[in-house]
Amino acid sequence: MKISEAIQRIQSLYSLGVQSDDSRLKSRHVYNKMKTVRGRLLYEKANKKQYIANSNYQILNCVELIKAEVHECPCIPPLGCCIYKTKHPLPAPLYKTSSPSISLEASAG
Repeated sequence: MKISEAIQRIQSLYSLGVQSDDSRLKSRHVYNKMKTVRGRLLYEKANKKQYIANSNYQILNCVELIKAEVHECPCIPPLGCCIYKTKHPLPAPLYKTSSPSISLEASAG
């Protein structure tokens, strides 16, 4: 099922039939709520140590980095070292009981 189909089903249920153009329940709001509930369900599954399908993981193969100023970062780099940050914000990781549910793997290229 596509996201647009899921949104349309929710809007139809809310409108008790086919949604009108002036519906109070906007697609963007429904999508935001769907993402919030999905995150909460995955968080609960992770805390209960239940299986989470691979399709729920997001893989970032390449992340563009740009040079950052020292005052932009919470750490103090050693003298002569450069600090880099991602050009675009990264998605926030889900947290299992006490550690982030994130894996960093270096790829040999």
